[in-house]
Amino acid sequence: MLFGSGSQKTTLGLSLCEDMVDLHRHKTQGERMKQAVQASHSTRSAVSRSRGTTEGSRIIRQFIFALMLLAGVFLIGTAGYMIIGAGRWSLIDCAYMTAISLTTVGYGDVLGIDNHLGAKVFTMGLLVAGMGVTLYSVSSLTALVVESQLYHLFELRKMKKELALIQDHFIVCGGGSTGSHIVQEFIDTHQPFVLIEQNEEVLEQLRVRFPGILYVKGNAMEELVLHEAGIDRAKGLVAALHLDSENMFLTVSSHFFNPTMKIAVKCVEHHNTELFRRAGASYVVSPHFIGGMRLASELLRPHVVSFLDKMLRSKQDGESVRVSEVTVTQHSPHLNKTLEATDIYGHCGLQVVAIGHIDDDDFTYNPPPSSILREGSVLVVIGTSVQITSLERFIRG
Repeated sequence: MLFGSGSQKTTLGLSLCEDMVDLHRHKTQGERMKQAVQASHSTRSAVSRSRGTTEGSRIIRQFIFALMLLAGVFLIGTAGYMIIGAGRWSLIDCAYMTAISLTTVGYGDVLGIDNHLGAKVFTMGLLVAGMGVTLYSVSSLTALVVESQLYHLFELRKMKKELALIQDHFIVCGGGSTGSHIVQEFIDTHQPFVLIEQNEEVLEQLRVRFPGILYVKGNAMEELVLHEAGIDRAKGLVAALHLDSENMFLTVSSHFFNPTMKIAVKCVEHHNTELFRRAGASYVVSPHFIGGMRLASELLRPHVVSFLDKMLRSKQDGESVRVSEVTVTQHSPHLNKTLEATDIYGHCGLQVVAIGHIDDDDFTYNPPPSSILREGSVLVVIGTSVQITSLERFIRG
């Protein structure tokens, strides 16, 4: 096995990992041409979500209304015969007469209404009304089936067009217990993304929970599926499959198809962290390690944990609040300026809680106003997605 606990298994895993990397490096890269097409996933998802909900609700309401009309005509017919018969006809006979009249099967006069003028007139009215309601009900049922299928096909075609256009997006591989939270976070922070999931039941649950999301149904470890999700145009990928072996293969493949893309990997066995980094992973997250640290922090730093939890769940002006980062580029008009001169709070309403650098893991916490913004400086702030976007534009100039 590739992933084990012993030194022999670790050595074998490293060897296999290096072999896979070498194999991929020598493959042709002719299909890795870039496309310069702009797309806005957030807007398209919102439109798709609105149209999908409206169309589906309209068809269902129409069908329910038709059933209620049909049931109403049946009850009125049965009650009418009961009243006209004045007790001469049983309830079951009246219901039976109504049923054969509405369905026009022509089983004959079961009530003996040939000599009853009122019953004849009522039957004619019931036949006319019943035929109209029955035809409407059948057409509504047909529309429910046909239109739903056609609408689903149109949505698939539309989604394929969006998948062909989207760029600078994230790819979420796996929509299970971990992936569903990742999808929720990307939606809350208005990030463009594509979900890859092969389990139809899981995919259907996510479509219901997150209407309008872009997705590809298939195995994330297959090349065609990754290219359909736009891996050559993506800026990041999350490998959240169930097994470390699956995530390892996905990491190597993704790094080959897009070497500049950031890759975040779920690592079930914490001792496999270094293997993932050598395979091309930018970030490795061990759920068990994070969970253990979180449990300890609940006892050691309960108020800090409470603060972070409330920040993740709360909203400010309808927007989720998050810790985020903005990088200063060489073209920024604020390059080599101090924080005081930049006046980020005055322009964006954000306080810079830390400053780091893209090539360094160290941070300066609570930086003084005299801190200078250099090329590659990373500003860490806490705010809504609107404030973060405003800061990005302000720094970019």
